[in-house]
Amino acid sequence: MERSQPFVQLSQTHLQVLSTCPRKFQSLFLDQLALPQVSTRSEQQQLGVQFHQLMQQRELGLEIQPLLADNPQLQRWFHHFQDFPPPMITGTRQSEHPCTLAFQDFILVAVYDLLIQGPDQAQIIDWKTYRRPPYTQTLQQHWQTRLYPFLLAETSQYQPEQI
Repeated sequence: MERSQPFVQLSQTHLQVLSTCPRKFQSLFLDQLALPQVSTRSEQQQLGVQFHQLMQQRELGLEIQPLLADNPQLQRWFHHFQDFPPPMITGTRQSEHPCTLAFQDFILVAVYDLLIQGPDQAQIIDWKTYRRPPYTQTLQQHWQTRLYPFLLAETSQYQPEQI
């Protein structure tokens, strides 16, 4: 049977926009209408991207000092991470790990900042650089919090309670 429409690729960003503003989702992703660019990434967003690069290089065993040099904010975040690391399971670690799943007429996509796969459980870690942490309820209802474990459960041997 021939498909009349191509698969639509959905990430947590797509789903978040869809749930908060369906009209914006329609314009941006389905109609592919570009919004006027007011400015490029904010300084805070740029720092977030740099922190993700720093953590990826750290996981790959690459030199991180050049990324930390002359960047006091990255240095603070990294030292805070070293002083107060999140609890992590033991297992195989993969940084910036992509995951996709064909689901009905959609391709669901995720990129795990850090995925740790142990023998009996898996852990997804996502680096956040918000100025203030979001409320727990906000995080629980965010599409990323729901989509990422679902994709891992559907594409691996792990049951939802093992993630």
